[in-house]
Amino acid sequence: MEKENRIMTSFTLAHYSDTVISSVAMGINLPGFSEVGLLSLIPEVNFGEAVIVKTAVTACLIGLYALTKKHNNRFAYSFEEALKISNVLTWGMTALNTLQVLPELLKNL
Repeated sequence: MEKENRIMTSFTLAHYSDTVISSVAMGINLPGFSEVGLLSLIPEVNFGEAVIVKTAVTACLIGLYALTKKHNNRFAYSFEEALKISNVLTWGMTALNTLQVLPELLKNL
């Protein structure tokens, strides 16, 4: 179960890291900042609602993965691979958002 816990923890941390970086960018009114990810495709998205949607998707994916692993369901492999792919994509989006925010934060130090 150790491997499964690492995957779920990493995905959750990636989600919250992305949320924090986006919050910082919007909080300092970073000019030219554009959210990287699926939510950037939706025009006029409210950030609070976006966080709720992202958290719900994260919870659903982790919950389905945990349930299928616990019960040795035939879908366990599919959910594990989906979570691995989502994990890589979420960390990638977090990195791209961080690259937009970090120079502005360092400039203000």
